[in-house]
Amino acid sequence: MQDPLPRQYLNSSTGDLKGMSSYYRHTRPKIIFHIGLEKTGTTSFQSFCVGNRARLLENGLLYPTKNLAYSRSSGNHTPLVASYLSSNNWPDYSMTSSWRDRRSVLSSLLEEIAGTKSARAVLISAEHFSSRFYAADVRRLASDFGNFDCEIVVVLRTHEVRAFSAYSSTIRAGRRLTADQFLDELLLPANWYVRYRETVERWEKVFGKSNTKVLLFEESGNVIETLARCGLTPGANLGSASRYFMNFEHSACTLEALRRVNERISPEDDFATPQLLRFKVTSLARARILRALAAAAPACASLGACVTADRRARLDALAAADRAWLKAEYGLEMAKTASSTISDGSAYASVQNCADSLLSRLSWEAAAWLWIAQKLKTRDS
Repeated sequence: MQDPLPRQYLNSSTGDLKGMSSYYRHTRPKIIFHIGLEKTGTTSFQSFCVGNRARLLENGLLYPTKNLAYSRSSGNHTPLVASYLSSNNWPDYSMTSSWRDRRSVLSSLLEEIAGTKSARAVLISAEHFSSRFYAADVRRLASDFGNFDCEIVVVLRTHEVRAFSAYSSTIRAGRRLTADQFLDELLLPANWYVRYRETVERWEKVFGKSNTKVLLFEESGNVIETLARCGLTPGANLGSASRYFMNFEHSACTLEALRRVNERISPEDDFATPQLLRFKVTSLARARILRALAAAAPACASLGACVTADRRARLDALAAADRAWLKAEYGLEMAKTASSTISDGSAYASVQNCADSLLSRLSWEAAAWLWIAQKLKTRDS
């Protein structure tokens, strides 16, 4: 397949794009990279953009969907992220990929941009930009889009709420960590997931502070309206925004029960990558089991996760430093939230007992899926 971008604009040895300003001499729209963060309503916002794509384009904003950088299944541009990470020697099944090289993905994206004459701006959205890109990846992205005016948009959420929302996601994805173990991992100096200053500065240093917009997630509002206020959804019908909300967190006892299921069906090494078939079947089994657990969980069950007081204090210290930096550099006041964690022993025991009860009352369908997943694990061992 011939590259949509003419050969003379590609450096055949490195894959870097050259001469785009002449190739796009008829128009050169601004490129807006919405980089997340994860757990800040990105899926809801991306679904809204897909649903309102025609109206956005009528008002000059292209949300490109007809190219290899876009994923129909996730409704975002994760394949573009994946194309920069293709040198990794292990597959990341949590990221949708087009399984094409970076040059092909970029060429396909740029072809759609070039063919959309009415676009004054292009919105590219993928939360994996912020969670997966190292400094070298950010620089390469900036180089590839160097002939465009670029803007970075990032949404930050209160550290504690985001940390434990991420814990829910990691358990639903199949890992076996307790909340204490997860927080230990999250607080490692090399892990930037809840280190907002480090995350923002990595992008700010490359694209410039004047081209970096930092927004705060509003727990009582919605991220679609927040992003609309900074011009990311021109002409879209905000009255329909509530249709796209996806905001549900599982209780501590439900997550603990699922964590124990993961111990039975997931690899001993949390980072081990199973065969694709087993991954697919195990993921389906986990989803069915989680649905059964959530349906059986008591309505009054706490939404918090059990962590020790010293770990909570370390997270609070990190959050305080980030809040001070945001205030000094961007004039943003990130509010402190009331604790949603549980740290006393009696509450921990209550969660464990609730998890025991849920597992003992699994539906026959969920039990059957658990048996299948365990058999697959045994066969691969």
